[in-house]
Amino acid sequence: MPSIISIIIFYFLITSFLSEAPSQEITNSFLSYYQLHLRFILKNWFWFLFLFAIMSLIYFLVDKKRAYIIKRYFVFVQNIFSVFLLGSAAGFVLLFVIAFFQMNILSALTHTFPRSLGVETNIQQIVENLKLLEKPPDIVVGSEEKNLLPSIAQAQAGKNSFYGSRVVARIPDFLIFSSMDTGSDVLMIGNTLIITKIDSEDFQLVSPVLSHLFIDNYFANRQIKSYPTVSLMDELQYRQYREEDYSKKAVVFDEVIAQLSNNIRQLPNTIADSESLLRETQEDLEQARLQRERDFISCVNEGFYENNVFVKTNSREDCEERVADQEEDIDDLKQNIHDLENSLESDRQLFEQYQAYLEYYNNQKMLIDSESGLISYEFASFEPPDDIQMSVDSRVTTQSLADYFALLIHEYLHFATYQEDKRLSSAFFNEGLTEYFARRIVKSSLGIDTNLGYPINVSIVGQMTKRISESDLADIYFSNDQSRLEELVDRAYGEEFYRSNIILLETLHYTPNRTQILFLANEFMTKIGGELLTEADLESTRSVYR
Repeated sequence: MPSIISIIIFYFLITSFLSEAPSQEITNSFLSYYQLHLRFILKNWFWFLFLFAIMSLIYFLVDKKRAYIIKRYFVFVQNIFSVFLLGSAAGFVLLFVIAFFQMNILSALTHTFPRSLGVETNIQQIVENLKLLEKPPDIVVGSEEKNLLPSIAQAQAGKNSFYGSRVVARIPDFLIFSSMDTGSDVLMIGNTLIITKIDSEDFQLVSPVLSHLFIDNYFANRQIKSYPTVSLMDELQYRQYREEDYSKKAVVFDEVIAQLSNNIRQLPNTIADSESLLRETQEDLEQARLQRERDFISCVNEGFYENNVFVKTNSREDCEERVADQEEDIDDLKQNIHDLENSLESDRQLFEQYQAYLEYYNNQKMLIDSESGLISYEFASFEPPDDIQMSVDSRVTTQSLADYFALLIHEYLHFATYQEDKRLSSAFFNEGLTEYFARRIVKSSLGIDTNLGYPINVSIVGQMTKRISESDLADIYFSNDQSRLEELVDRAYGEEFYRSNIILLETLHYTPNRTQILFLANEFMTKIGGELLTEADLESTRSVYR
């Protein structure tokens, strides 16, 4: 029986070292430990049943006397179950014992042979090491108290393993003989990066290279521009930036109002010209029909008298063939009338939309100063050609790190796609595609969902990817190909769809009125066959595990 206990303990230890930690929802290490193993057993239930059957067979074969006493077999089963529980509990305790010795061995090495740990603390060397990587490193969040031994141990054990994330991280500091403080906010061990502080000069140097790795890994077949300068803003600087940024957006309101006013001035003339052309085409159609009828009758009546009997020269079929070209012209005129009627109706509807949007924008312009804070959740900015400014939470957690990179990657994508003489003319699609890709990159790299900026834009872009492939949108985004964007939207949703709806989307992007945002968003979602949004979809939130 002792040998069986040893095997069971060994099994629990190996599984804990190699298996990923279960859901973050269970924070208790003991419960999480049994959740991990229950999940493993259920996943491999066949082999566990097979092993139990083998053990039962051995039990009967070894002692033939027992084979005739079924009751003793049930005692055997109870013993196996008890040994299994005992071995699992012993394995749990041994994990913490191993972690205790590992932490204190690391502590001793930091004071005797620090190089043996392989910890790189020179920030310039870390940056160079990152540039040589082909894929992003694993990232471990360091202790706020600057005791880096748990972070180093976690990096060595694997940040996603049960042992690394649920055992090493739970060893209290008072059980460690001495702590380790390198004075650096960023450390590197192999392909693992340990980050202890976000608002630091060290992290500013690492951030652009790390973001480039994340983006380059997601867009594997694209050449991603490198590297922007990243600087941090304090609260006052950020407030000043927001005021300046809002002033820029107010200018956009003026531009849109001017464009709408110009369109409203031009459309009546366009409508009048279309109506005149429609009348002329209808008259041409009537004349063409009359001429075709005259020619057909004339053809049918052609002939001569022979012996006082009138003989027709042409058959009815001959006459129909003679006026066939005229029939084609009549069909062309009918099609032209149909196209003109559709175009005229579209222009009339567009004129009504423009008038409604112009009234709305003029009203919103009056509310700009009092409601500027509601435009969108932005905590960073890209200043062409290569400067990114960030306002960050100094507390370092896995979630705050994900939020930081969501913001930084958003701005990095603006940097990567920036062309001085070419850009997407639609602010809705420019910001919506940027945020959509930023969230996908963070999810791919860190495994965390983020929801900080432009939630409605992202919801709509996400719905549109059901008809327009993500790779096509990426081609448009990185090339700033406005005409291609319009072409693909029209192909997916119908002729003139982009032209008819872009003012709606731009209004949705800039309006600070939440009721209006939801109304416009759902109006557009209905047009593209998407699920209607709710008030909750308007909210920007901090990141969470999902």
